[in-house]
Amino acid sequence: MQEVIFEEGCTLTVLPDGIFESCSSLTHFDIPDSVTVIGANAFNYCPSLKNIELHDGITTIKDGAFWGCQTLNNVTIPESVTYIGDSAFYECVEFTEIIIPNSVTHIGAYAFQYCHKAENVVLPNDLTEINDGVFYACSNLTEIVIPESVTSIGDCAFYGNRLTSVTIPDSVTSIGDSAFENCSSLEKTNIASLRKVDSQAFKKCRKISDFSFIENLEYIGDEAFTSLPITDITLTKCKVLGSRAFLNCQDVRRIILDSELQNIGLTPFMGCFDTELLKVHKVGIRDLYTLFDTDFESYLNNYQKLECIKLDYLNDNQFENYRNLKYVEVYLSNIIPNYAFKNCTSLEEVFFKNEINSIENGAFSCCKNLEKLDIKFVGNEIKEESFFRCSKISDFSFLNNVTRYGAKCLSFTNLLNYTINKNASFIGAFAFANAILPDYMNILINDAIIEPFAFMGTKLIRSLHINKLDSVVKCKIYSIFAKSQKEFNDEYHIDYLIINDEITDSCFSKYTSIRYIESFVKDGIIPDNAFANSGYESIKIKNKVSSIGAGAFKNCSALETIV
Repeated sequence: MQEVIFEEGCTLTVLPDGIFESCSSLTHFDIPDSVTVIGANAFNYCPSLKNIELHDGITTIKDGAFWGCQTLNNVTIPESVTYIGDSAFYECVEFTEIIIPNSVTHIGAYAFQYCHKAENVVLPNDLTEINDGVFYACSNLTEIVIPESVTSIGDCAFYGNRLTSVTIPDSVTSIGDSAFENCSSLEKTNIASLRKVDSQAFKKCRKISDFSFIENLEYIGDEAFTSLPITDITLTKCKVLGSRAFLNCQDVRRIILDSELQNIGLTPFMGCFDTELLKVHKVGIRDLYTLFDTDFESYLNNYQKLECIKLDYLNDNQFENYRNLKYVEVYLSNIIPNYAFKNCTSLEEVFFKNEINSIENGAFSCCKNLEKLDIKFVGNEIKEESFFRCSKISDFSFLNNVTRYGAKCLSFTNLLNYTINKNASFIGAFAFANAILPDYMNILINDAIIEPFAFMGTKLIRSLHINKLDSVVKCKIYSIFAKSQKEFNDEYHIDYLIINDEITDSCFSKYTSIRYIESFVKDGIIPDNAFANSGYESIKIKNKVSSIGAGAFKNCSALETIV
């Protein structure tokens, strides 16, 4: 069957569904003037159908009506038509233009998919949505104007086209999955009002140059902007950020998340290898590296240019082992948590906007290149290893009010310009071990508990002033410097040791590296062997002496004066 002709006076109003489906030899058909509805699949897969005239009076073209009519020439859609169904002209590959009159209010999904030769498309003024896949793979389509009545663009609506320019009105607030994916020639878009972009919507649209619309987006789907030449990403309204949303956007330099994100997908910035600045505001993210990679070592190896991070709050271990990080700004934290910056070996500067009232364990441990801390510290305690091996910080004046020094808190640091608080109440083990102190420093400690090896490695102490002997482990002065008295005598030198407490036994015997000692004695009695076998040059007893024990000054060959 090649041709069908209806008699004059035909009263048929509906061409039934599938009436000529798969009539592969049908070449021509005159639709009776009485017909108002072309049924679903009425001419589905009539590959030889070349010409058909749609007369004025037809209102509805149902789903798949001309599906696969691969030789059908351009069809003029009359102004009586209001409805075009899904896949109505699917794979009508000979269409060179698609003119849809203003009477049409609905165009179904995939209605003109694979109309490869179509170069010109005109959409009706009252259209409210562009459905899924309407112009999918219309590969010769280069330009389109979307009416101001449209509010949404569906999934794959323009997938794989050669669009260079698309005008999207302010009325459009959402764009569906893959809507413009693989439109590799697309350069110009105007979508300032856009609020939602679904998955892969602009994937591989590599020629777009203006991405300012991204700032206003509230929803960004998975891989929405894959492989695009974006340099700055600023999100101020976004609530949902999909997985790999900016995958392989290798031109990105700055990422600013300044919105209350409620849902963040997997590695939204994976492949943004040249990112230099990350600013996170109003966003709670435990491990920031997961914005870029699922594996921490991979992140460190591939994102080496990300040297600057700005954020509101810190968590425990927030930047531990971030070895590429150089600069951090923290806006809202009042605490520096446990190991927040531990092993940030390239870190040079950290700025805190708020007052800090607590510096926790290992906060800056092993930040060997950290030089500047812009911080107002109002607390009185620094915890264990908080500044361990921070050897480049030269100004620790922000710690002037500290009275409790945790173990190893300032080990291997530069304290040339720092004075240990005389009102300290606790100095932990190794607290100042191997710190660089001023030559012949005076250490005045009133009532602090001093744990072993607190000053290990600090070998040039001019004077040590301690109020209470029982604050030192077993009243053995050497223990705060060395493991044994012999090691202390061999490696340390103290000019003046002043004890504002009573000596009750021989705890100050056998010291050969202390020149001058001053103390009280209990009940006026200098105990047996109190200062025996020592290198003291001068000894001062600060209260009245009534008795001197046996051997009190035995073998004190350097002793010149006793007061």
